[in-house]
Amino acid sequence: MKIFVLDPDPKKCTDLGREAALATAGIPVTFIVEEYSDEETIKKFNPPALPAIVVDGKIKSSGKYLTKKEIHQLLKEEFEARTRK
Repeated sequence: MKIFVLDPDPKKCTDLGREAALATAGIPVTFIVEEYSDEETIKKFNPPALPAIVVDGKIKSSGKYLTKKEIHQLLKEEFEARTRK
């Protein structure tokens, strides 16, 4: 699963990306985390608010800095939804 972390502030983007990477622990799938703070890339995803977390092209969170626990729950739910199909 590919996770994109979007935030115009490079430091906050890096911090949120680190939290996202740590949040993947215990979920049995390979994750790739990419962080973007440049306006051009952020516009391509067109999030309603920033920061945003995008999983495999779908905006899963926007407008809030999620905790590691919140990100883990979001990723776990996404993983479980895919394995039920």
